[in-house]
Amino acid sequence: FKDWDGKKSFDPSTLPVAIYGEMTDASAKVVCDLDDELVAITEGLKAKGWTNKDDFRFRKCVLENYLDQITDSSDTVTCIRTNKAFAKHKIPYQKVAGTNDVVPVIAHKFFETDLPFGLVTFKDIALLCGVKTPLIDDIILWNQKLIDKEYIAEDGTLTG
Repeated sequence: FKDWDGKKSFDPSTLPVAIYGEMTDASAKVVCDLDDELVAITEGLKAKGWTNKDDFRFRKCVLENYLDQITDSSDTVTCIRTNKAFAKHKIPYQKVAGTNDVVPVIAHKFFETDLPFGLVTFKDIALLCGVKTPLIDDIILWNQKLIDKEYIAEDGTLTG
């Protein structure tokens, strides 16, 4: 939905249902790129004196917590796609009145909680460490338009 404008509706038969199990290759690349940015933030913290030596790669965290529920641990993407615990997570849709189409549900934690208490927090830490986060910026900018809030300005500063 990266190009979704918050209005266009979709034929439900063309949409994924399982957010992780049906992750597209394009989405998988974004997950890996996001992982790189989050690790860069931890490296930025270490450069500022944080002494934690842990590996913060998403794959390691998923394996550490769900190893017995993953059927293919080859890489980050397969750890997500084949994780039985993640399989229960569905993308919430709502019907568009007068049509058979649907739109993603905006009043959901993906939009309303994960953004301000997840990515915005990471962005703030990145700013403190001088770490560039172009993907996180793009996700926040897109998402905040959908929920009619402003956390980050076009120039990358946090204003919300």
